[in-house]
Amino acid sequence: MQGITVNQVLRQARRLIAEVGWTQCLSVSKDMNGNVLGYCITGAIDHAAKQAGLGIKDDQGWEAENAVEAALGFLDGATIMDWNDSVDRTEEQVLAVFDKAIRSTRQS
Repeated sequence: MQGITVNQVLRQARRLIAEVGWTQCLSVSKDMNGNVLGYCITGAIDHAAKQAGLGIKDDQGWEAENAVEAALGFLDGATIMDWNDSVDRTEEQVLAVFDKAIRSTRQS
C-alpha cells in the first residue's frame, strides 16, 4: 500500500459527498461551467483516491469499494451503483453507509 489507507480514502470520499453533494446515475455531476455539484459513492471514492495521488483503481480504491459493499451486506452480485441509484435512496443513507464502512476499516 502507498501512504494513504483505505480508511482515509473512505473518510475523504464521505467528506466530498457531505460538503459538495451527492448524485445519482452519474459518477460526478457538474454544472455548465464544470463546477462539481455532487458525487455518487464510487465517483467519490475514485476522486478521493485520485486526490491522494493514487491511480483510480489502486488497491486502496478497490478495498474502499469492497468495504462499502460489505457495509451494504452485498453477497449476491448487487452493485454499489444500483444501490446508490435506487429511486428511494437518500444522501443520509449514503453517508450512513460510509460511516459503517469507515468504522469497519479503522485499522486499514
